[in-house]
Amino acid sequence: MTALETTPVRAFSNAHARHILQIFAGHSPSDERIHFRRCNNGGNAMVTLMVFHEVDDVAHWLASPKREELFGPLGIKVRAFRDPQGSNRVGVLVETPDMDTWHAALQTDQALAAMKHDGVRPDTILELTEG
Repeated sequence: MTALETTPVRAFSNAHARHILQIFAGHSPSDERIHFRRCNNGGNAMVTLMVFHEVDDVAHWLASPKREELFGPLGIKVRAFRDPQGSNRVGVLVETPDMDTWHAALQTDQALAAMKHDGVRPDTILELTEG
């Protein structure tokens, strides 16, 4: 495995992510910059994200095959987590080939249908990048 390399990128490049950024007072999509780390994963650079949101039914969301059906064919790996306190807050640890692939996947009709099926509350989504 090769050494980690830090690469600067413009954060929150799509409309949904800009909406998330506006939740935080004093931040602007035009001036916010982030760093993410790329690591060698079998010859493929991967970007790691943490994404948190709320769902209507945690058990249903955890059991759903929709994440794998949507992201698997794109080379995106997703691990699901739940709040141990029993709230409707959940999260995913995402490894994606790049941010463009991730954001493009989220803009599809298939993604919208998957979120609806899984009971995702879109207005609660928070995406964090590594670095």
